[in-house]
Amino acid sequence: MGLSLQAKSYTLSNEEQHGIGAPTLGPGHKGPYTRQTGTLRFNEICVNLTRNSWNSVYDSNARAPYAYKGNQWVSYDDMNSFNIKYVSGEERHWMDLHLQ
Repeated sequence: MGLSLQAKSYTLSNEEQHGIGAPTLGPGHKGPYTRQTGTLRFNEICVNLTRNSWNSVYDSNARAPYAYKGNQWVSYDDMNSFNIKYVSGEERHWMDLHLQ
């Protein structure tokens, strides 16, 4: 099981619909460090949350957060979701956990 420090981002087709499964137009904007459409690294997500006023929502079904601002959306792992994955892997004896 991989624990990723990067996430896929999307451009929402409607800013008012931002939940999991909301319609999208395609990949999200480029991040300042990754410079790739549709991909944000954990540090870019942290900057968006702390300095750029993105909203963070915890999704109990996915057991992970997502963040959005305007028409930009990203699902990512935080320390809580990393811990859930780690414990789940440990319970299943998946000892090949690694960061990507």
